[in-house]
Amino acid sequence: MIFIFVLRVNKVKKSQTAIFVLFSAILSINLGITIDRFQDGDTTHVQQMKNVNKRSVEFPDKSSFSISSMDNSAESRWADVRFKYRKRIIINASKVINDLSNFPVLIDLYDKDLKNVGQTNGNDIKFTDILGNKLDHEIERFDQDHNLTHSRLITWIKTNLSSQGDTQLLIYYGNDTIENQENQEGVWDNGYVAVWHLSEISGIRYDSTSYMFDGSPQDYNGDEAIDGKIDGANEFDGESEYIETYRLPSDLGLGGKKPKTISTWVYTKNFNGEGVFEFGKAGASKAYCGLGALSTTNDWRGDWGGPKHTDFSYNSLNSWVYFSVVYDGDKNVKIYADNQLMVNENNLKLNILDDLTFKIGKWYDTSFRGIIDEMRASTVARPDYWIKTEYNNQYDPASFFSVGFQETDENPPTLNSFEVQDSGDGKLVFHANVTDDLSFPQNVTIMINGSEYEMEQDSSGIWIYQYLTINWGVYLEYQITNASDAFGNSLTTASTIKDVICKTDNIPPRVTDAYYMLDDEYEPSEITFYAEVEENGSGIDEIILYYYFEAIDRNVSEAGVGSAFSQEMNSQWYQVSMEFYEKSGILDVYSVTVPFPQNRTNWKVLYQISTVDANCNSDVQAFQIDLHQVEREIIISYPSERELTPFPDTLFIILIMISTIIGTIVIFIVYNRLFQRPEIIGLDKNLVMKNIDKVSKVDLLSALNTHTLGIVVSFFDEQSGPSPLFVTPKSLEDSNMILRLSFRAFSNCEFATDFEDVNQAIFNFTEAKHTLIKVLSYSFALNRPHARAGQENITLSILMLPTVFPIFNQFIDVLSDRIKKIHKLLDKHPDEKFKIIHELIDMRELISRVILSYSKIYGDAQDIL
Repeated sequence: MIFIFVLRVNKVKKSQTAIFVLFSAILSINLGITIDRFQDGDTTHVQQMKNVNKRSVEFPDKSSFSISSMDNSAESRWADVRFKYRKRIIINASKVINDLSNFPVLIDLYDKDLKNVGQTNGNDIKFTDILGNKLDHEIERFDQDHNLTHSRLITWIKTNLSSQGDTQLLIYYGNDTIENQENQEGVWDNGYVAVWHLSEISGIRYDSTSYMFDGSPQDYNGDEAIDGKIDGANEFDGESEYIETYRLPSDLGLGGKKPKTISTWVYTKNFNGEGVFEFGKAGASKAYCGLGALSTTNDWRGDWGGPKHTDFSYNSLNSWVYFSVVYDGDKNVKIYADNQLMVNENNLKLNILDDLTFKIGKWYDTSFRGIIDEMRASTVARPDYWIKTEYNNQYDPASFFSVGFQETDENPPTLNSFEVQDSGDGKLVFHANVTDDLSFPQNVTIMINGSEYEMEQDSSGIWIYQYLTINWGVYLEYQITNASDAFGNSLTTASTIKDVICKTDNIPPRVTDAYYMLDDEYEPSEITFYAEVEENGSGIDEIILYYYFEAIDRNVSEAGVGSAFSQEMNSQWYQVSMEFYEKSGILDVYSVTVPFPQNRTNWKVLYQISTVDANCNSDVQAFQIDLHQVEREIIISYPSERELTPFPDTLFIILIMISTIIGTIVIFIVYNRLFQRPEIIGLDKNLVMKNIDKVSKVDLLSALNTHTLGIVVSFFDEQSGPSPLFVTPKSLEDSNMILRLSFRAFSNCEFATDFEDVNQAIFNFTEAKHTLIKVLSYSFALNRPHARAGQENITLSILMLPTVFPIFNQFIDVLSDRIKKIHKLLDKHPDEKFKIIHELIDMRELISRVILSYSKIYGDAQDIL
C-alpha cells in the first residue's frame, strides 16, 4: 500500500550551521551485537569489528564500549521494499521516565550514509516501528551536504516509548522517485494546538499542527534568526521585538478553566522584567497566563493576572533552560525548569479570559532579551514523566538514542524445498518453499521438460505452478532455475533436477455453472442452455443436456410443444448433446439451442447435465436442478394480452411534449426563486466587507442568534440515511427538526459525484413551531475508496431568518473559501471535532459580521423587505 501525505506548501525549512551532535550506533543485525555508545558519529570504526565476539571492545580512538545481543526475529523483516536501505534507531529506556503513547520524539542525526543516497530534500525518508507500521514524522531540517562527509537530519517522530525496555524504530531511505513520506500534522495531533519550531530565517513563523496558528514577527530587523537549542531559534533584543499570533486564548483552546501546557526552551541574556510568553486578560485576577524574567538575576515569575503570581529562582543566565507551565483544569499549577519541579500551586483556579492574544517573547509590554526555541501549546495537562522525558530527549539527543549500521539486502532468496503434487486429475501442481532473510521473494521460475514458467505465491506463502497435460503416463523433469527478491538478488545456480511420471486420468469433467437464455422475453420460441466445464485431464468427450418443461397451468392447449412435453415429463427426459461454444479462462463453455414454440402458458424449465472425458470418466449428474427446492426451479411467466398491447406512438409523443413544457416552467420558476440574486440598488459590497472587522464583539454576540439560527453538518449513511454529525449552537442538538433538515438538505442539493464539486441549494424550511427558516445548503463528497460509488457525501446547512437572508444573499461568495476549508477538514480530519466546530463558529460569526456591517452602512435589514 502506498501512503500519500500532503504538507502545506508554504512551509519554510531553515538551513543553518549545525551543532555537532554526538550519537550512538549499533552493530549490524547480521553480527548480532549492539554498541550502546558511539562517540564521533562515524561508522568507520564499527565496520572493522566483523569478527568481534568479546564482551568489551576498544576502538582505535581508545573509547570503550559495551556489547549485548540483538533481536533478530521476524519483526526485523524489510517493511517496505521500495527503499533500498535502512537503519535501526534504539531509544534508551533509561531516559524514558514512564511508558508513553504518541510521543513526539526528537531524532537529531549526524550521518554519513544519508549523504550519498536518496533525495536531496529527504522526501524518501520513512520511519516505522519494529513491526513495520509507518510512523508520522516531520523533518525540521535535512542538509544532505552538511559537510564533506556527513548529512544532518533533525526530525520529530510520533511513536510509543517504553520505560521497561529499549524501543526500536527503523529509518528507511534510498528511493530517488518516491513522493514525500512526511505527515507533519500527524505528529502533533495528540493534544497540541500550536508548535512553533522558530527555525525560519525570515517571514512567518509557522505552526506545525493542523490548526495553522502561524506567528507574525513584530519589529524584526532581519538578525533574529539564530542557532537554537534544537535547530534554528529567534533572538529577541529586549526592546520591541516579539511574535504575534493574533489568536485569543479561546481560539487556541487555552481559554477558560481548560487544562493546558506551555513548553519552550529559553536562553536568557538579561534579567529586567522581560517576558517569554503571555495570553489572557491582564489585570484581572486569575484570568491571565504568562512567564517572565524579573529584575533580579535568575528570578522568575509565573503570572496569573492581577496581584496573583508565583515567583521562583533558577540558575538561567546565559544558559538553556526548558520551561513548562502546566495547569490541570482544577486548582493546580506547576512550573518545571528543565526536569525540576519549581512551582506547585495547589489552590489556583485559573479562568483565562479573551483579551490579550498569545505572544511569544513578550510579557506586560516588555520584550524578552535572549533566545527562544521550540514553543509549544497543548490543551492537555502533560504529566510529570512526559515533561521529564521531553527534557531528556531534547537536552541530550546523543544519550537518548543510538543508531545502527546501514542495512541492505544483498543476499538472494533461499530455496528450502520443491515438490510436485499429482492428484490424478490431469492437474500437476508444483510447489516451492522460498524464503528471504530480510525482504521478500518476488519471482520464482520453474523449468519443466525444458520450458520455463513463472510460479505464483499462494496465501500461505508457498510458490506454486499448475501444469495441465493430456499426455498420461508421461515422464517429466523439473527444477527451480531462479528466484529473485525485491532488491534484484537472484539465485546464482539452478536447483537439482527431479522427475515425475503423471498418473492416469480418473476424474470426469466438472460443470462449475449452468444457465439458459430465452430468445424473447415474452414469447420465446427457443431456449439456449449453457454449461461452464472444467477439465484438466484427458479432454472432454461429450457434454449431454437432459431437460423437460413442466406446465404450471394445466389448461394447456392440444396444439404446441407444451402439450407434448407435459405428456412426456413423467416418463423420460429429453436428451441432446451440447457443443463447444467458447473458452473462458481455464473453463470451456458448451451450449445448445432447443425449440420452444410455447402457447402462452407458464412453465418450469428443469434440466441436468452429464459429462464424459476422453478416458471414459463420466459424471451422470455433473449439474442438476434440485426438484425438491422450489427456489432452484425456474419459472417463465407470460403477461396478459392487455399488458402486451403496444403503447400508441402518438399518445406517447403528446405526453412527452406536455411533460417537457411543464418541466421547463417548473425549472424556470425554481431557478428564479432560489438561485437568482437580485442586486440591491446602490450596494457597495467592497465597502461592507471592508468594515466587517469594525463590528464589536458585544454587537456580534447579541445579534448572532437573530442572523444565523445555526449550522448543521450531516452525513449520508447507506444503511440509515442522513444523520447529523456537527451542530452549532449546542441548543439545536436536541431539536427534532435536525433530522428532517438533513433529509431536506440531501434531497435539494443532490449528491456530489466528484470530490472537486460542491453543490449548492437554497430552500425554505418550517420547524415544529411553524417558524419559517431560510436554508443555504452545500453538499460535497469525501474521498473514501471503499464507500458507496467510491465516495461519501456530506451536507453543510446554514439556517437563517428570512428577514436577513436577502442581505446575505448578496455576499454568498464570501463563503467559498470557508466551505473549501471545512470540506478539507471533514475529508482529512473527520475526528478533529474541536477544529471543525471552531470553523463552523467562525463561519457563523462571519455571516453576522457581514449583516451587521451592512446595517451600520445602509440601515436595518428590515428596510429592504
